[in-house]
Amino acid sequence: MKSMKAVDFNLWMTIIAMTRNRLNSDEVKQYIIVPQDNVLPEYPRDLAKFVKPSIIIQKVADDIASSAFGGFIGQALDEESGAYVDVFGKTHELQYQFDVFGDTNTQCSLITSFVTDDMFVGVDIPIMDYITSITSPQQIGIARLHSDMDVISMDANDNCDYRTAIRFYITVVQTIIPEQEFIDLSKWIKIAQTVTI
Repeated sequence: MKSMKAVDFNLWMTIIAMTRNRLNSDEVKQYIIVPQDNVLPEYPRDLAKFVKPSIIIQKVADDIASSAFGGFIGQALDEESGAYVDVFGKTHELQYQFDVFGDTNTQCSLITSFVTDDMFVGVDIPIMDYITSITSPQQIGIARLHSDMDVISMDANDNCDYRTAIRFYITVVQTIIPEQEFIDLSKWIKIAQTVTI
């Protein structure tokens, strides 16, 4: 077990990668095609270059609290030393919003259905570590997706943008392993004694 770092960033990057990978599958492409470059973490600075259909994935909020008992959540076996180490934790209550844009109401509805019904088939999302390696990240933890979500359809504007906002709620318990201090009991302890008469 390792300390989880940069939970906000790593989970955000994980969700973006999951969305891109799922949209690239053949079974989704037969209904709707959203290029991978159109799944973005933010709106483009030049909105004239904004292309539809697109999905903008934003982090809305992260409420962080220490876990019960002062953050202590238990012990784990350190495979390198073969000793048990104390594990502390913080609970993150995160909110993410998918802004779905389409050229038509039908296109927007198809993408919305894909996100709400097909994108997250399970409740556990493996969090990948994009801080250590952006090209081949390793799993560092698990996020728990809540079953409830908010889906808000927006009115079409003069640009004929059809937009739906989908808000997800996710819980992550961030594991933190502080620096451990070990005493090697296999070595003799030097004792100095002074006898006074």
